[in-house]
Amino acid sequence: MAAVDEKQPDGSGEAPQAAAGDRPNGQVGRSAPGGGSGSAEDSKLWRLGVLLAGVVALGIWNPPLLIVILSLIVVIFLHELGHYLAARRADMKVTEFFIGFGPRIWSFRRGETEYGLKVIPAGAYVRIIGMVNIDEVPPEDEDRTYRQKSYGQRMLVAVAGSGMHFLIALLLLFVIGVVWGRPAPPDQWVIDDISPGSAAASSQLQEGDQIISVNGTEIETFTDLGDEIVTRPNQSVELLVERDGSEVVVPVTLGGRMAVFGTVGEDLSIIASDGRLVIGGVAEDGVVAEAGLEPGESLVEINGEDIVDFDDVGPAVEKTGNGQIEVTVADSAGEPRTATLDLGESLDYDEAQGFLGVGPGDVLVRENPAESAVSSFREFGSLTKDSVVAIGRFFSPSGLSSFAERVFSTAPTTDGQDVVPQSAQEAAQQEMDANQNRIVSIVGAASLGSQLTEESLLGLFTFLVFINIFIGLINMVPLLPLDGGHVAIATYERIRELRRHDGRRYMVDAARLMPVAYAVVAVLVSVGLMALYLDLVDPINL
Repeated sequence: MAAVDEKQPDGSGEAPQAAAGDRPNGQVGRSAPGGGSGSAEDSKLWRLGVLLAGVVALGIWNPPLLIVILSLIVVIFLHELGHYLAARRADMKVTEFFIGFGPRIWSFRRGETEYGLKVIPAGAYVRIIGMVNIDEVPPEDEDRTYRQKSYGQRMLVAVAGSGMHFLIALLLLFVIGVVWGRPAPPDQWVIDDISPGSAAASSQLQEGDQIISVNGTEIETFTDLGDEIVTRPNQSVELLVERDGSEVVVPVTLGGRMAVFGTVGEDLSIIASDGRLVIGGVAEDGVVAEAGLEPGESLVEINGEDIVDFDDVGPAVEKTGNGQIEVTVADSAGEPRTATLDLGESLDYDEAQGFLGVGPGDVLVRENPAESAVSSFREFGSLTKDSVVAIGRFFSPSGLSSFAERVFSTAPTTDGQDVVPQSAQEAAQQEMDANQNRIVSIVGAASLGSQLTEESLLGLFTFLVFINIFIGLINMVPLLPLDGGHVAIATYERIRELRRHDGRRYMVDAARLMPVAYAVVAVLVSVGLMALYLDLVDPINL
């Protein structure tokens, strides 16, 4: 889980460890006895240099990842800025506002608040005095403590962080609608990709076409198209497509497709094209690509057996007793070459089905500012509802048990492989089902964000929408040390005050809540470590 706010179980918001150069009595910026200020400054400069070098190195190695990490730091900063502004508005005393944890790199004091940067950019914190009744505060500052402020002021401070996340998500949704647009209904999909060597590639179909019917049978979704095509291998059909506002009839002689697969979750796709069998789509960086096979190459032999049609594939594959096969292909010049393909521990294949060779793409409809404002709130509500359900499901006893079982059954040596052959589609569906009840660490979040950012800026914005909604909701869980815990305490105190009818303040005994807070921290840390383990040994790849 992404750590946004590091607060102690008593809610004080203090950093988890003393910063380098801090005096035990809490004075900041004075050198320790026997140490010179010069050495302290040198240490800070050294840390800053290391941090900047790391940023530059990351920018060279993986620019999208750097963009995501910087975006997350900005999100974290804005969360704490929400708390800070609300506290200042209520005249609470804020003593520290830091980005990062650990030793100080750089800081300055303005008024009563110290602002700065620490060496570990994994979060941020704002220190507000007197968050609970056990905090010791100088008498002259008591009136400016969190605990002495009104119920409304305390609530505003507690919810300001999550409120900032929700505001960011709404703003990003608005920008997405105006700049890129929102997906049209599923029945408005268009062709986004045409496989080399496929029937579609040999026809007059174009990217951007919308297929309306197949031989007069109406097509609404891409699934409808697949249902019509798979039953018609090697048949001639007429496709009615919409192109640039006009309807066009495109005749196509469908090909066929079959797949050879093992236990690595990837297919050797074989398609029929112009009376010959050729290699179909190849996953980037997959085992087929690593073997040197390319889409459109003619299939000549498998395990030394001539391959003329689909009926020859199965017997040739069955000649091997493991997951390795010898595949001989010929390029466009007719030059043959043989590659060894390792698909895992065992092999299987499916029957040939009708194949067109097109992939779907969403139609994005751009909105004017007024339309985007309305649809942003609608989409925000829908995403928030889905996120609440997902969080509740995950943190239920059955959800936590399922997650722990997934963690302990995922060993670093297995690479997520199964001993049962699976097609790429089956493996992808199994992975999707397994990841439905999975939470990611900051490492996993950065990886997912990096993958989406590599695709487009829209991918980055979409990622940030989800991450802001998730963090905002998690922080509102009504348990200390989360912000929602302070909301719950303030509300409980207010109810007790109203029941007294004498105008006196009521304060919860924070010491009695410590066991609950420690238990919450233990659960969150455990889940975070397990999520980190999964993200390292079985990362989610889009």
